[in-house]
Amino acid sequence: MLISKRNRTCFYTICLLCVISLLLQFGCERNDGSTDASIRRMKYQDKKAEKEFEAELKATMEKTELMFKPYRDNGLVKVTLNPADGEIYIDDGLVTIPKKGLMLPVGKYEIKAVWQDGKYVTKKVFVTPALQELISYNWDFKRNTNGGSGNQKSNIKINAPLSPTEVALVKPM
Repeated sequence: MLISKRNRTCFYTICLLCVISLLLQFGCERNDGSTDASIRRMKYQDKKAEKEFEAELKATMEKTELMFKPYRDNGLVKVTLNPADGEIYIDDGLVTIPKKGLMLPVGKYEIKAVWQDGKYVTKKVFVTPALQELISYNWDFKRNTNGGSGNQKSNIKINAPLSPTEVALVKPM
């Protein structure tokens, strides 16, 4: 069987490329081109990034606890009137209550609504702390593995639901 000169050249070229490829792989420590030093450096950077993230999370938690302390010691009062044109008194003092509610120290109060025709209604309430649940933290932290330096920004989310003391006052007939 005769092999053409062109086919022999292709065959020798392929063989030569295979030998070169094997020699290059033999000379490397790993197939992915990394060395023990670069792996140690990456592990060090991972540990450093993890420590930085833990410090950021701890600082965020401390700031959040301080920020929400008033909501543990005080209650949030929301009052609705029917009809809405009455005045609100808390312990005989006239107040204006914003839509989001009014912060008051935890304790007993007498809330009264007075309408222009002189009719009124009174309720005694106990205002409970606005923050009754534990603050929860959700986070997402990823290393930048695209060859760039540094970390992708960590994302820390805070969940702290407030429980208002709601009071509905209806004008008597």
